[in-house]
Amino acid sequence: MRHLLIGLTFSCFCLSVYAKESEKSGLPIRYFSTVPGDAVMEKIMLHPKFNNAQEELPGSPIVLRVVLEQRQDVNNPASFTTGLLAATSLGILPAVMSEDILIRYEVFVNGNSIVDFEFTESFTEVKNIFAGRDSSKLDPEIEQWVLTTTDQFLSSVEKSKEFKELEKEYDFYFGS
Repeated sequence: MRHLLIGLTFSCFCLSVYAKESEKSGLPIRYFSTVPGDAVMEKIMLHPKFNNAQEELPGSPIVLRVVLEQRQDVNNPASFTTGLLAATSLGILPAVMSEDILIRYEVFVNGNSIVDFEFTESFTEVKNIFAGRDSSKLDPEIEQWVLTTTDQFLSSVEKSKEFKELEKEYDFYFGS
């Protein structure tokens, strides 16, 4: 009797794990990102099309790559002038830096890009030239903008003809 109860408990546990796995209806997508933190991935995984995305999914032919680039605007005369003033004052005066932030969302299948969305915004910050920058996290203003681009990406993917064809082909070969 005791062994029967243990076996029944184990069976219920296995069925609940299987049920949770089968709730994930999205494509098996490997997620790769250069954005610091997990906020973007968590927001993307809330969407039904991407709820099966994982960072550790070896062998998956479908990859979602999110790349964040920060480009200094070197042609801006204000940045040059304040940088020169900050350097001549030995860092007493702050420098005004202007930079463009670019975030790109790409979906690859077998190494070929099928969907590519790019968003760009210009930001200005005042900082001490000798203060180091913490690359493990974004400024709150930039992070907020990055999260809004996630919403734009998800709505664009909903309308994307290529992504719909990918889902249709996946369902044809592997079922829902």
